[in-house]
Amino acid sequence: LHDQVTGISFSEIETILHNHFGAPLHEVFASFEETPLAAASIAQVHRARLKDGTSVVVKVQRPGIERSIQDDIQILRGLAELADRYIPEIRLYNPVGIIDEFGRSMEQETNFIIEANNVRRFAHNFANHSDIKVPKVFTEYTGRRVLVLEALEGIPLSQSSALKQE
Repeated sequence: LHDQVTGISFSEIETILHNHFGAPLHEVFASFEETPLAAASIAQVHRARLKDGTSVVVKVQRPGIERSIQDDIQILRGLAELADRYIPEIRLYNPVGIIDEFGRSMEQETNFIIEANNVRRFAHNFANHSDIKVPKVFTEYTGRRVLVLEALEGIPLSQSSALKQE
């Protein structure tokens, strides 16, 4: 299980995106920032600008992350099976079932088409709320391992000033 990650090299990102789009980055984007905006265990995000000038963020899945997650889930499942077998009191909590459900959730988490659909559904549900802004999904650029969203400017929730009412 991974809780501390370093960014993927730009050359790897470039290769992933070239394979995804079937073209070099300069043919798809007017500009693409090499330094990631954020890096996490499943993916990292870069700022870019589409050919029409639209500012976007591009979420790119880490190479090999699905295999890594499957390996981690198998380890957890093995531990859950051992706990189920040797600790009768734990059977009530169905540890194997919990790990299986977690595995299904992780499969969905690594499919950016599902994430794109969830963002679009959320936008639809809050379309009549002017105080809620949901980024547009650029479906023509999005796939299982790449998600392209409208870039929104704002204050990150990690900054205390983001939640202060003025």
